[in-house]
Amino acid sequence: MELAAAGMFMNFLGTLDEGDNAAAAARLEAKQLEAKANEERAVSQRRAIQARRIAERAKGRARAIAAASGGGVDDPTVQNILGELEDQGTFNVLSELYSGEASGQGLEFAAAERRSAGKAYRRRARLAAVGNLLEGGTTLYDRYS
Repeated sequence: MELAAAGMFMNFLGTLDEGDNAAAAARLEAKQLEAKANEERAVSQRRAIQARRIAERAKGRARAIAAASGGGVDDPTVQNILGELEDQGTFNVLSELYSGEASGQGLEFAAAERRSAGKAYRRRARLAAVGNLLEGGTTLYDRYS
């Protein structure tokens, strides 16, 4: 009887440990997903900076071409072109930032889901452990009473 009770108790502890390990793994995965979210945002910010630089270079080149052609930078056509280059540059910058933020939010949502799943693993393991303990106790009682 002692051996059966010890086995039942070991099964109880093993089930609890299994739930704790699953929850810990889920928390670790959630941390990794959050780190990836921050990385996605940082990459998009670097891309946005690069997009801004490209837009500034394009505007500088347009000014240089306008000046070299003998026309003035104040010419309405040149101003329209510079305005369009500015608008496109702003669009590209904002698109990069949006892309990084959207990816970051998706990864953070996945991290929250993993944490929730980890808590569910732990709860389920605790309930299973108690259920197994009660079942084992009932079996022992029936067998030895």
